[in-house]
Amino acid sequence: MPHVEEARKRRNEKLRRTRTKQTLYILAIIVIACAVIIGGYLVWNSDYWLIKKVTVAGNKRVSAEEVVALTELDADTSLLKLPKERTKAKLERHPWIKQAHLDRNLPDQLLITIKEREPFVIIKQSDKLIVLDETGFVLQSKARTGESGIPVINGVKIVKPKIGKQYRNKRVQAVLKSLRGLDKDLREKVTWVSVSSLENLSFQTSDGLEVIYGGPKDAVKKNFLIKKILQEADERIIHINVTAPDNPVVRKLDR
Repeated sequence: MPHVEEARKRRNEKLRRTRTKQTLYILAIIVIACAVIIGGYLVWNSDYWLIKKVTVAGNKRVSAEEVVALTELDADTSLLKLPKERTKAKLERHPWIKQAHLDRNLPDQLLITIKEREPFVIIKQSDKLIVLDETGFVLQSKARTGESGIPVINGVKIVKPKIGKQYRNKRVQAVLKSLRGLDKDLREKVTWVSVSSLENLSFQTSDGLEVIYGGPKDAVKKNFLIKKILQEADERIIHINVTAPDNPVVRKLDR
């Protein structure tokens, strides 16, 4: 029947056109995907992203040159491929670097911001001066240091100090805890600390004040008491004993 045959031809033609469109659509997607992949590969590996400038901020003791050297970056390092966490870990292995933060400034600049540890006390030994931060982290061990205005601890020995590691000696930690809690103005005047035993801490300030502190127990109460005594004093005080904080002993300068 002619009309049936004609209908079948139209249906087949429509189906052919639909399949052709689908094939072209799939081919277009493949071409676009390939273009994106190839383009992305070319962009990712382009010399356009090679690091040309590294800026270091926040450093005082560690030179910018040393910071850059610690990253182990070279002329072929791409800013896009920079392994930030691994580079950060390399920087923070340096004893003076407490924290490191890396910022990419596209297309070719890197900003490294570091926070350095601060020297807090010095332990004096026969032939060395060992510098610690406020947590007991060993920063330096030398015959001489360039540090000044930092309390020197007497009565503690460190055997083979490991630079870049925290020293957990109980006496040292007791001193650090006591000093951290002192009023900032007073702490900055402390010149030396004696720690003959864990329960026998004392320190001297640059203006002649001697504080017999005792042990680290009740440190918050003791530090508050020392601050209160000094604030309320109408005469110069040369001696404070807070070994028993409920019964402090205060001696003023004889005139």
